[in-house]
Amino acid sequence: MGVRNITQPPDGKHREKLAPDIPDESIVIAALFHDPGKVGYPGKPHYLPNGNRWEVEKRNMTYRTNPEAMTMNLAMRSLYLIGNRVDLTEDEAQAIVSHDGIYPVSGGVNNLDYHHKECRLQMIVHFADKWTAAVDEEGRG
Repeated sequence: MGVRNITQPPDGKHREKLAPDIPDESIVIAALFHDPGKVGYPGKPHYLPNGNRWEVEKRNMTYRTNPEAMTMNLAMRSLYLIGNRVDLTEDEAQAIVSHDGIYPVSGGVNNLDYHHKECRLQMIVHFADKWTAAVDEEGRG
């Protein structure tokens, strides 16, 4: 995710309209620490190379999740991993734990309790993360 592009966009106009009162430090903290849960726990990586050649070749599934790692949603794991190492504001914590936004999961909807209660920092991090995944990484847009 382009932290510099969020805190200092080329024209400066978006920053003035979206988040004039959100400190750059909060944007940087939430951007940097929104996804360390993807790494996993010390000594227990979340992702492992996929040894199933058919899945790699036919489905492009180059990795699998580690069955030995504790099951926990990635955003919550991110907060768990950094929460006792970095002093976070409430907005930074919400931005990290709910940066994926609202999305369907088996048996319901994830992050529904944040619906219409998102802080602006969460919305900025969510949009930047979604944009990066969809446009920069997947080439959509």
